[in-house]
Amino acid sequence: MASNSNQRNNDSISGFITNVSNENKKKKYFVKFTLLTTENETIDGWVFSSKPGIMSTPLGQALSKAFNERKGIKLFGSLEQTDSK
Repeated sequence: MASNSNQRNNDSISGFITNVSNENKKKKYFVKFTLLTTENETIDGWVFSSKPGIMSTPLGQALSKAFNERKGIKLFGSLEQTDSK
């Protein structure tokens, strides 16, 4: 989900999706989302693909549904944390 230090595998995070954007740049497709955790922490995340249509995949549909219906979601994957401090 995010950038460079403290990398872990098979993590999960729960919260509410507050923003979803479907973007592409030079044959690289990604969805950027913002999740507000139950501890009121804002997390930016990305889903990358070499093919278009991420939002039509089960993950894309779940992100969209959680955002549109303002429902919580639990995501599993690899989390990385970067601190600008």
